[in-house]
Amino acid sequence: MYIEKPIAYTIEEGRKIVEAARKYQRVVQTGTQSRSSSIVNEAIRLLHEGIIGELYMGRVIVFGFRPNIGRVHDSPIPEGVNWDLFLGPAPYRPFNENRFHYKWQC
Repeated sequence: MYIEKPIAYTIEEGRKIVEAARKYQRVVQTGTQSRSSSIVNEAIRLLHEGIIGELYMGRVIVFGFRPNIGRVHDSPIPEGVNWDLFLGPAPYRPFNENRFHYKWQC
């Protein structure tokens, strides 16, 4: 199973992922797009070598602009989509394309 970030919203959700992977004997991998960047790797090397100094705080910077996804009405669940599985332990909400796949994070 490949999971994009965020991996889980709570520690309990993270533990459920581990439990499911063990129960069904599956490998779970998580992804972060920038981890293999040469610039990120160089910064980590400098940090580990103490050249940058002691890390005491981290900040996140988003360099890309995301356009507004707009508003769409709830709609029937598309064929082949297991909406209950997608929602997981979250409270039930009607299907809406803005809550599905990429757009859910907006």
